[in-house]
Amino acid sequence: MLLTIYTPSSRPRRQQQHHRHPRPRPFPALVRPRHCLAALLAVSNAMPRPRYSQSSVSDARPLARPLEFEFSKRVSRSRIFKASMTERLASWSTIDLSARGIPTEEIINAYRWFGNGGLGVILTGNLIVDAVNIEGAGNLIIPPDAPF
Repeated sequence: MLLTIYTPSSRPRRQQQHHRHPRPRPFPALVRPRHCLAALLAVSNAMPRPRYSQSSVSDARPLARPLEFEFSKRVSRSRIFKASMTERLASWSTIDLSARGIPTEEIINAYRWFGNGGLGVILTGNLIVDAVNIEGAGNLIIPPDAPF
């Protein structure tokens, strides 16, 4: 893997391309994905030492113990938490609003894997309640006329 850090003065010059409308770049000129790791390593080496030092290996077994939530008295089977994320695995239609946000086999399988993987708490991703104003195409949508 090539790691390169460019400074404004050391950046190689490219030949000017003449476009009527310049194409947008996915990343700023000096921040390319292959350079991010090198920049992160350079910054992390300049950072102060960690606040907490550890002289021995930690025991991860407490993470597998059940956790009781005091208010509800419910118990999770472990202390591992899956945070929410935007899955974008539901159905999507650009024309028919009623065909948006219906669970697909892919999203059902994803949550099946999450459930069988030993997670204690699973926080679902985006559940949209308005089929027009959405976060992203393919998110689950609960229509206003849902029976629950």
